[in-house]
Amino acid sequence: MQVNSNSSPVTAVPSRVLEVRKGKENPKPNHKVKTTDAPFPCKRCGKEHRKMNCPAFGKLCAKCKGLNLSPAQLMFGRRLKTKIPIHTKLLNPDIFNNVSERVLKRQDKQKQYYDKNASPLKPLSPGDNILALNFHNKKWETAKIISKCGSRSYMIENHLGNTVRRNRIHLRPTNVPYQPTSDMNFDIPEVPNADCPMTTIHPHKSKPKTRSGRIIKTPRYLNNYVCH
Repeated sequence: MQVNSNSSPVTAVPSRVLEVRKGKENPKPNHKVKTTDAPFPCKRCGKEHRKMNCPAFGKLCAKCKGLNLSPAQLMFGRRLKTKIPIHTKLLNPDIFNNVSERVLKRQDKQKQYYDKNASPLKPLSPGDNILALNFHNKKWETAKIISKCGSRSYMIENHLGNTVRRNRIHLRPTNVPYQPTSDMNFDIPEVPNADCPMTTIHPHKSKPKTRSGRIIKTPRYLNNYVCH
């Protein structure tokens, strides 16, 4: 077969070029969107790892507390040796100063942000009617203040008449009068005595049955005998 010199040579087309993706079944992928498996810089531990796979997630990691030091650095004064290549200078012990001051500074910063949306609760005095949270059924029930214990605790008398100690966050002032359950008088309606005829109850002897409900029949040779 003769090949024309003016025609361009035939090249092999890659198979991935021949793939046609169309319709909703095979949508075109968006390469700009980061997948969950792709590592990203974590703000909590300062390392790159997959999402929801942080070694400090849900743990007390000193790096995530703003100290920029791992628990190994606080305990041994150096980084731990792992299979990952690391410079020998980073394994040398070092002394970290002002760690306690940095912890207190971080705690003060957390308190500053927390106090932006928090305010002290109004104090209660003895004799006030309140609603106390019942921890068993998670309902607010009437109670009464007896005395104050400490800065945020109160001795109260709950709806059952028991004296318990509760925190101020579990107490709410109310205008509903306090009335214990034991002092409540329940009016029982009187039923008029109607003239009912006296009925006599005759004892009914039931036949013995098995556990499945089948009636147990006595043998024929016992018909002439009285069985107890």
